[in-house]
Amino acid sequence: MTSAHPPRIAVWLLHHFGSSPNNESVIGDLTERYRQGRSRAWYWTQVLKAIVVGLAQEVSTHKLLMVGGVATGWSLVLVGMFLFHALVASLNSAIHADSATASTLEKVVRNAAIFHPNISLLVLVAVSCLGWTGIGWILKMLFRPQEKPLVLTFVTTVLAAVIYPVASSLIVYRSPFVLIGVSGNVIGLLCVLMGAGLLRSQRPLQPSFPSQR
Repeated sequence: MTSAHPPRIAVWLLHHFGSSPNNESVIGDLTERYRQGRSRAWYWTQVLKAIVVGLAQEVSTHKLLMVGGVATGWSLVLVGMFLFHALVASLNSAIHADSATASTLEKVVRNAAIFHPNISLLVLVAVSCLGWTGIGWILKMLFRPQEKPLVLTFVTTVLAAVIYPVASSLIVYRSPFVLIGVSGNVIGLLCVLMGAGLLRSQRPLQPSFPSQR
């Protein structure tokens, strides 16, 4: 017998990643049909289809906006990469600075690295997460009210850009460091979604309906 409630994860995905202007109506319609006897597999299929179709329609309707938003996102990524590499270089310089000529800040950084060997890594991870989150927030603020389809389109382009080199590296090198890189990319994209507000809970996961008399 079919449960009265559709799969919670599927409802959550459609609520947060459904780009159609009628997304709430779509959720209600699918839930009603599910309660009439449709299967969980059917519901999942319809949810994934609704997410893809809704995003495609929004991209088609706002082509220039999407192009501009994706270009803005990639520009922010490039700026962020430049600043990140500059930070790495500065940390390395401070850690290996000569004690006689090192500045006060360099001595503080070097001493922190000596007493806490992983502190540099933690700092870089924190800065990276903040940078990705900031990109999502900037895209959200600049491209309202189309921030959801725009951010999803940007995330899709980032995924498309990293899939081939990551897959090639896994096949050629089979190194655990490649998996670390994959994890970093996934965390970065989750931070983008978080910064854009797409992961924020705004309503109950299960749609409610008035009771039938």
